[in-house]
Amino acid sequence: MARLLILGGTGFVGGYVRRELEVDHDVETTSTTGANATHAFDITRADHLALAVDGGYDAVINCSVRRAGTLAELFEVNVRGLAALGFALRETAVKLIQVSSFSGTPANRNATDYGLTKFLGDELLAHLGDGRHPLRTASLRFGQIFDATGGSASSQPGLHHWASKLRVGESIKVFGAAGKRSYLPVTVVARAIRHALARDLTGIHDVVAPDAYTPLELATLLAVAAGHDDSKIVVDREARAFDYVIPACSPEFAAWMTDQEGCPSAFREMLNHG
Repeated sequence: MARLLILGGTGFVGGYVRRELEVDHDVETTSTTGANATHAFDITRADHLALAVDGGYDAVINCSVRRAGTLAELFEVNVRGLAALGFALRETAVKLIQVSSFSGTPANRNATDYGLTKFLGDELLAHLGDGRHPLRTASLRFGQIFDATGGSASSQPGLHHWASKLRVGESIKVFGAAGKRSYLPVTVVARAIRHALARDLTGIHDVVAPDAYTPLELATLLAVAAGHDDSKIVVDREARAFDYVIPACSPEFAAWMTDQEGCPSAFREMLNHG
């Protein structure tokens, strides 16, 4: 049984990771204030790093992240704080699993401030993995993570808005209908972390769903799951989302991903909530 520390373990991703791993591991969690968690831990505070270094953990799983704010605020958490954590763990045997995003891939990094800081954080960890005292780290990059039970309502508002409309038979509006996205149920993210831990993976890995969807295809899947047809969908062809490039799935995950839960079954669960 490994001893694990999940940073950001009270968020919707961290919460699922905790529930998945505590079945057969000794799991502790953190939140910034300590509320609903084992420990208070702020990744930007140097005096808090001792918990990760000296707590006797086999691995630290970083699910904490800043998604919005100024570039300076994003940099403080996603780059500077992550760097401090990486440097602190570099002299130890503790494994670091970083939950990251396709927004931080080289092709997407300049689209948003968030993507730039995620790219810089991942690259910095990869750099710390080289040298005489390498950091044992794996960055797992995911696309759009959603929680069928509603936990991702703030991070995936459009998807949950569509579901709430379709539950009561209302029409939904779709824009940016051309570009595709890779959507994953958060339960799969937890399993991917388990997969990386079990195989002691290092480096940067893109975890890509076998099927990617345009917003229109996604809305149609939801409508069908709700018992409607595409007459409930209104397409705004004047509006669009920024261009987004889906990377190829890392070989270490490619075959494994085909056996994981896909969007249709998760959408049916989503429509039964709320």
